[in-house]
Parts: sequence; structure tokens; C-alpha cells
Amino acid sequence: MLSRWLALAVCGTACASLTDFDRIVAIEIVGSTAPTVPQGDTLRLRARAIDAAGDSVPGATITWVLLDVDTGQVGFTLDSATGLVTAQTPGAGRVQARVETLRSGIVTVTVTDTSSTAAGRRERERFVATSRRLRPVADGARAGGPP
Repeated sequence: MLSRWLALAVCGTACASLTDFDRIVAIEIVGSTAPTVPQGDTLRLRARAIDAAGDSVPGATITWVLLDVDTGQVGFTLDSATGLVTAQTPGAGRVQARVETLRSGIVTVTVTDTSSTAAGRRERERFVATSRRLRPVADGARAGGPP
């Protein structure tokens, strides 16, 4: 009788883990694993926890971790609770989603430099706007005055 009870107790504990389909077994990155973010912009990283049945686990707490904290080349900040990336300077860094002891694949975030293209675009826009308002000036005439 005692041996039967021990067998049931052992099987009850071990068998429960075999049929525990609600347990989180993986983390899936939703979207690109190599996103590019323009300097000064933001990006929200997304991941989902997957249970043993292959379904999403709503309400699972996903934490985001920056892996390249010591390089000085990252170029962005990361909100570990929300996955919000704020692009600050050109650079790249690796990020990972975590749920308890599980880890996702690596996401490499690259911040691109938009200052040179934006400055060039503003300069062209200023030139076009200015060239439409001004007329050629003859020698000795005042700029912006009557012809």
C-alpha cells in the first residue's frame, strides 16, 4: 500500500510537468531581428511568450536586456519593461527578450545618422524657397528692391 502511494505521488509530480501546456517554453521575436532606426526616432521591440502547446501566453512579463553595455558604441537607450528603443547617436547594439530563465534570439538594433541627409535636405529647401522669392539684382541695385 505504501509503495503504491509513493508511486502515485512521484507520478503525480512528474506527470504534471509532462502535461503542463501552460508553461512558457519559448520567446518569439515579433518583427525584424535587425531593425534600423533613424537618429532621434523611437522603435518599440515586440516579443511573445509561447507555451508548450504553441500558443501565446497573454500577460507574460517580458523583460528586455541590452547585451552590449560596455562597448560605448550602442547609440540608443532601451526601456527594459516596454522594449522602447530611443535612437540617440549612430551605432548598433544587441538586445534580447527574457522571461524568467528563458532567452530569445538576438535582436541587433542599428541607429542610422540622419543629420547629414536632413541638413542637406533643409539646405536645398531653403535654396529653392529663397530662389523663388528673389529676383536677379543688377549692378548697383538694392537686393530685394524694385527692379
